[in-house]
Formats: sequence, structure tokens, C-alpha cells
Amino acid sequence: MAKIVFLTTGILHAPYGDPKVRGFEERIDAVFAGAERCTGFLGFPEPFGDETPIMFRTPEYAHRYATTITTWQDLESVFAFAYNGVHAEALGKRKEWFVHPDLPGYVAWWIADHHEPSWTEIHARFDKLRKEGSSAEAFDFKQPFDSSGQPYAIDRETVKTLIAHNQIRTLIEQYMSAWSEADATKRQALLEMVWAEDGIYADPNAQASDRAGLDAIIAGFLKANPGAGFKLKGSIDHHHNHLRFYWLLRFAHGLEIEGMDYAQVSKDHKLQKIVGFF
Repeated sequence: MAKIVFLTTGILHAPYGDPKVRGFEERIDAVFAGAERCTGFLGFPEPFGDETPIMFRTPEYAHRYATTITTWQDLESVFAFAYNGVHAEALGKRKEWFVHPDLPGYVAWWIADHHEPSWTEIHARFDKLRKEGSSAEAFDFKQPFDSSGQPYAIDRETVKTLIAHNQIRTLIEQYMSAWSEADATKRQALLEMVWAEDGIYADPNAQASDRAGLDAIIAGFLKANPGAGFKLKGSIDHHHNHLRFYWLLRFAHGLEIEGMDYAQVSKDHKLQKIVGFF
């Protein structure tokens, strides 16, 4: 079996902490969290050796080199992540934060499941793409290769399906986060992103007919159960605009409750209705 290493890289306009690149820094956590939610994501490898490529070991580029490394099970999965959601939004703002030397912005290649790349290998792959163009050893999405080293055409229909699944998972995980957020301002911001203004909520103990009503239910629950938190459990079943997902509620004193929610999603990709069972 094999997996894909995906390296994104660039040189910032200014060192970390400078206002010129604040937008980039503010999005780092969201991009990492977005990757973790995606189908096909395998992890963040921890390469050994010197992280900084030789070409960037100069005072001019000190504290300006930015790189992220992820591993994936297939090309469609990494493509769906790279060109949708939080990563795509950040990619669209790349010119605001990065200079544009004649260097690739990313490189991908296949490795064996048990293999962990070193920085020496990573830099060599990057250099190979930069000097020779796309090949089985180091490629871009204009000409990708499969795990056997043959030219490959990315299945765009599979990518569309993965994007839809990733969007649904992000929506539900943000909703779960709202149920665990004691800070009223942060919780209301989360609900504004995921919950329709006239959304309907019902569980065995409570019901609401709008966003403010749901916020009041959550606030009351967290006040009565400080430290409680919800976590999505397993996969999400969905078809058309209907969802079913399972969750785990853990209280501060250790008690755990499992439940299942049925949901409907609106045309603008917000939760329109949830009926909870526990």
C-alpha cells in the first residue's frame, strides 16, 4: 500500500508576527483542522533533519519560510482539500502573503505506508519538480501520477463527492463545537455560521424554533453542566438534504451519554432542522 505526501511551501512577504502576514497566521489552525476533517486525510508527518532548504538559509529569508506537510490516501482526497474550504480560501489570498519567485507552491509524491520522509528527501522532491517538471517522483496536479508511476487523470466526480462529504462533516463538527462552547460570543458566532435563522431544534427535553432559542438551550445546558462537551462519533450518513449522525456527550465528572441526531440542511448549506435522540 502507498500514501501521498503533499507539501505546500512559500516565502512570506515578512517574518511571522508582522501585520503583513497576520491573515496567514490567523488561518493556520483552521487550515490544519480543515485537513483533519477531510475524508482521506492520514496525518501530519514529523520529518527529521534540517527543516529549511539550502536555498532559504540566508538572512533575507530568515523567519519567512512557511511549509506544511500532510499525507493522504489518494489524489482525489488531497485535491478536494486543496481546492475547497478553508485551504482554498487561503490559497486565493496567497498573493497577499507570499512573494512569487520562480518556485513551485507545492509538490506531491507517493511513499510506502510504513515510510516516513526526512527533510532531505522532501527538499530533494521539491528540487526535482522545480528543475525537471512533473514526474512520478515529484508531481503537481497539472500532471499527476498514480502509485505505480503512471500518468493519472484525477476523477472530478469523485472530487465533487468528497467535497460535499467534507462540507457536511465540517458543518456538523462546528455545530458540535457550539454545544461545547461556554463563551457566549464564540458560541453565537459558531451558530451563525451553521444554523439557519429560523432553524428548528427538538430533543426529548427541549425545543426551539429559531437560532436565538437554540443558543438559549445550549447556554442553559452548559450552565447546568460546566465542562461538558460533545464529540462527533463515527461517520455521517447523508443523502439529498438529510443527515444522520451519532455523538458522544462527556460530562466533567466522567459520565458519558451517546445519542443520535437527524438533521435537514438548507439550500444555503446551514442546518435547518435537528431532532435529537438519547
